[in-house]
Amino acid sequence: MHSQYCNTVFAAIHQNNLSKTDLQIVCLLPGSVFFVVGLLMKYFTPKYPNMSFGYRTPFSEKNEQTWNEANSYSANLVIAIGIINGIVWGYLGYEFRNDPNNDLIVAIGTPTLIGSAIALLILTELHLRKIFDKDGNRRKSNDSI
Repeated sequence: MHSQYCNTVFAAIHQNNLSKTDLQIVCLLPGSVFFVVGLLMKYFTPKYPNMSFGYRTPFSEKNEQTWNEANSYSANLVIAIGIINGIVWGYLGYEFRNDPNNDLIVAIGTPTLIGSAIALLILTELHLRKIFDKDGNRRKSNDSI
């Protein structure tokens, strides 16, 4: 029954035909997903090496130290991104509750999601390069980038 409802909601999104209740549910999803994934990463830290879960980039997979630092740092960012997206999408759901098919919802919400993912990558990679050299060795406190 749950999957049937989800299919109905996704079909309504595709057809640009959402009800008020559907809009509120859809607007809760982006922030909630980021937040839950961040909590999972934080409290169930992915073990190295891990082929299915965690912050996976070539630099984060250099060694176990880079892996652990990347996942610890990105978990906190993902939680923050979930909160930010929850606020943005929650506002959109509230503001457009009487006009759930308004194109501004997608025009504002989608760049927020994409920008969040890009910010996550950039900030985590910058953090890793600040702490580790190009070979994945921890920098000494007086080393520069």
